[in-house]
Amino acid sequence: MPAFSSLCLQLLRAAALVGLIGLTACADMSKSECAQADWRALGREDALSGQTLARFARRSEACLKNGLPADRALYEAGHAQGQAAFCTPARGRDDALAGQAPAALCAVEPVGEPYRQGHAAGLQQFCTAPSGYEYGRKGGSDHQVCPAELAAVFQIGFRMGHELYELNQRLADIQKQAADERAVLADTKTPPDRRDTANRHLGQLDADEAATRKLIRQAEFSALSLAQPGGAASPAPVPSSGVAAEWLPGQWRLASVSFSAPVDLNRDGVKSTDGMSELSPCVRDRQLDLEGDQRAFLRVGVHTTGCLPVNQIYRWRTEEGMRQEVRNEGRRRVATERPALFLRLRGVRDDEVPAMVVEDVDATYLIVRTEMPDGTGATREAVATYRRVGR
Repeated sequence: MPAFSSLCLQLLRAAALVGLIGLTACADMSKSECAQADWRALGREDALSGQTLARFARRSEACLKNGLPADRALYEAGHAQGQAAFCTPARGRDDALAGQAPAALCAVEPVGEPYRQGHAAGLQQFCTAPSGYEYGRKGGSDHQVCPAELAAVFQIGFRMGHELYELNQRLADIQKQAADERAVLADTKTPPDRRDTANRHLGQLDADEAATRKLIRQAEFSALSLAQPGGAASPAPVPSSGVAAEWLPGQWRLASVSFSAPVDLNRDGVKSTDGMSELSPCVRDRQLDLEGDQRAFLRVGVHTTGCLPVNQIYRWRTEEGMRQEVRNEGRRRVATERPALFLRLRGVRDDEVPAMVVEDVDATYLIVRTEMPDGTGATREAVATYRRVGR
């Protein structure tokens, strides 16, 4: 068989392993390939790579354009041999354990029945909360292959694992940015203004890394119960009102902001999840003072030269409740609830700052999740990290 066809078949086999059917770049056959084609062998090889009989139509069309016929009977005979070798119980089970939908090649009766039985058995093992967690933690995509009676349990684990995956991706990105800035500082040729920018950015990245590591620990804690078969997910611990009363009072300076999706607040045409790079210097200069008598002061631009200082007075309180989380999974919107501690600020005219969910608070950092303007007239969820001042 010509080398080009062999290469395409190898690519098609690799595609079948990840659930991709058909590579358009390999759809055409050259005149010489059509002239030398072993149609029985081609049919078998296509079936072994997971291709249905529809593949023959693309091959024959290419050959007809070159004035050469394609032998459908030989192709179908070879394809039937390859189909029987492909649609085994072992392959069905492996595809299910990889989170893949049943292969279209094995939908044909009766040759596909062994494969489908293996796939159904594999789903019984795959569609569990612990398996969903591991699959999501490794960055797998939910192809919604679980039967209805197992889907809800699988989703519990998958959502928790995928959240941990995204947090670890964020942490890796933060660490890469920090390494780049440290390289800038280590370069003796770096201009003073760039050195100042690198130092400021490193401070933000340090705070963002601390916040992300705490969120990772919370996600890992939530998943502990999944280690036991049939274990139900337990919510990560959240600060109580008592803990908040002890640690919240104080002065808090904004150190980092991470948006849930890229935004372009500074209108430079480049979107980023790093809110501090998108906010203006005056808006970055944000301080929240929470007094022991429940008074709160929101100060913006008071420490930055050239900014118009803003000082707003509120009353603050904490409130324990449930927080709804909505995420898109394929074409579905899935809503879940978890316990949360809300920090609420209300002004003298009953104006309120968007509610902040306190993810963590201690002697050094206050980490909140809240809605912030995204530059389009709407808001987007963001994690804001404040560093305590003067303690």
